[in-house]
Amino acid sequence: MAKKAIITAIVSCGVPLNRLGEKSWALSKYQALKALHQLKLEGAVIIGGDMYQLSDGELQPNGDSWYFERFCGESDEEFSQRTVDCTFNYLVEYEHPNKLETYFAFIFG
Repeated sequence: MAKKAIITAIVSCGVPLNRLGEKSWALSKYQALKALHQLKLEGAVIIGGDMYQLSDGELQPNGDSWYFERFCGESDEEFSQRTVDCTFNYLVEYEHPNKLETYFAFIFG
């Protein structure tokens, strides 16, 4: 199975964002943290992500996001490990200011 198909299979447990014009899924914090372990094993590169919140039963962008740039001389493996590790740490510490349930959508490189 191609890497893109494996990554899709991992994140497709989330809520589809096609209603918002996105070809991705938003994952609960639990789902996202669990998926990150699998994504790391697959060598996925996460170049960033967007955050969504539940509002009247619908996911809406909450305006928060994150991104990574590759360091000069950083190998593909180093970049993959760094982006997944940093994303994991960011998600663990992230809490919406209004304590709303947050969902996370990854952007892959």
